[in-house]
Amino acid sequence: MPEAPDHLRFALRHIKVADYASAHPGLVALGAQGPDPMYFRDQLFGGKTRASERTQAFADFAHECPPHDLFAPLAAKAAASGGYERVAAFAFLFGLTLHYALDANVHPYVYSRSGFDKSGKLSGHYGIDHVRFETGMTEASAIAQGLKPSESSPRQLLKVAPVDVLEADNLLTQVFPERLHLRDYTKSWINMVEILTLLWDPSRIKRTLLDLTRQKDSRARALIRPGLPATSEPIDYLNCSRSSWPDPVSGQIRSESVADLTAGADVSAINAARLIRCIDSGAAPELGWENLADNRNHEGLKPGELARFHLSIYHPEKPSRHQ
Repeated sequence: MPEAPDHLRFALRHIKVADYASAHPGLVALGAQGPDPMYFRDQLFGGKTRASERTQAFADFAHECPPHDLFAPLAAKAAASGGYERVAAFAFLFGLTLHYALDANVHPYVYSRSGFDKSGKLSGHYGIDHVRFETGMTEASAIAQGLKPSESSPRQLLKVAPVDVLEADNLLTQVFPERLHLRDYTKSWINMVEILTLLWDPSRIKRTLLDLTRQKDSRARALIRPGLPATSEPIDYLNCSRSSWPDPVSGQIRSESVADLTAGADVSAINAARLIRCIDSGAAPELGWENLADNRNHEGLKPGELARFHLSIYHPEKPSRHQ
């Protein structure tokens, strides 16, 4: 995932595309966080519960499956509904597609720069490196936009009405009853807001304490924001210089900046909105879910593809190609 602020700002650029999105901005904002909240369930104190295993499994499924498997069932449920539930369901679905559009287009760059293990997964330090890099991207973006820390406080950014959270919870539970229990999403969302708020550190006291307790390389430390000391941060997180990076699947050398990749995400978002409008109106769609972002999943991979190439900025001594 690019982090919550990036997804929200991306959604705000597209929210006026559809009337139902304007009518239910809270549900679009929730959807714009995609399946990411599910990773936070019961993690406040690092606990592992049946509920956290269930919600993490759903988040993994949503990130790794092709777009059709996630969005088609939700769209069918929305189209079969009426009145308020129909409009609300399409608004949440629209938000989910916005999250997907940004993930699918930007994630190849994130994986290439932060690395992954021989199975293409984020095991061990790679998971922490991934989070650390995305935190850096978020802060670099905020600095580039001249935003003050108070303008990206998690408690303010993620402020939505409880009724919208319950609406999203009910929809996901009805569509994926074999994967989720009622209130899984609600509790995950609450935990995400709690954790990100706890790790919000404009005074820099919390990061100092973690460093002193030898937690400098922990996931919590990687999530702490604001994350950069100043605009002099040496890492070009947004690749404004358009430096070379290997495509995780093909190894082909690419040089797009995050701005370039976000422009591609804009196209995916527009196509998603067009498809949703067709489904909502009953018109024959010109394209299907498999046409969004070239049928890549949230990780930026097509079905059957394996990430093999990376050039980690944190561990440049590690092999960049996994056979």
